[in-house]
Amino acid sequence: MRISDLITDIPMVKKDSNLKETVAMISKYKIFHVPVSEENKYAGICDLLELIKQEKEKISPNMSMPLTDPDAELLDVLPIVYQQQLTVLPVGIDTNYYGSVIVWDLLRHMAIELGVDTASSILVLEVPPRDYDLSRIVHLIEAEGAKVYGVSVRDSISAGESSSLNIMIKINTGDVRRVVASLERFGYNVTNVMFSKEMEALYRERYESLMRYLKT
Repeated sequence: MRISDLITDIPMVKKDSNLKETVAMISKYKIFHVPVSEENKYAGICDLLELIKQEKEKISPNMSMPLTDPDAELLDVLPIVYQQQLTVLPVGIDTNYYGSVIVWDLLRHMAIELGVDTASSILVLEVPPRDYDLSRIVHLIEAEGAKVYGVSVRDSISAGESSSLNIMIKINTGDVRRVVASLERFGYNVTNVMFSKEMEALYRERYESLMRYLKT
């Protein structure tokens, strides 16, 4: 599945618009990032919570986020989404905005692709090809009481001897602390954790905080 399959028609917000004018859109899509336009072209993303911290009331593109190619695959964008803690992923080419992918839609589809749709987490490991031993990785995970529901393996973008594999593993628990600690103890590099209880709680807390501010 490609990013273009998940695009939602989320409108851009004009630069210098009043922050509180975004309340209807934020409430509808349950997001706290919005794509920003300047002279009808995509200009970046606005992190609304950051605006509030800075006590600003006008929308501005305070995150430098290029548009994601509509032909990109889901696995290609998940690290970006996690590292930036995004709630939307703007899609388009150059400065031509096509729409956005709501991150929770992306994660739900990724969960279905990797296994069953239930309370779970996705671990992302970066492993040199010579060290790839799926049976050992699964054994370490299950030794901590978790079950593996799905695995996806891809080459990283790097080349030559330094190339590595990105391994995405879906497990049946939202509390991944013991699993991650075990994997790292045996030398595995856990680069991302998605769907954890902590991540879900963080997004919910930030969204609710934003809505309280906008409704005052």
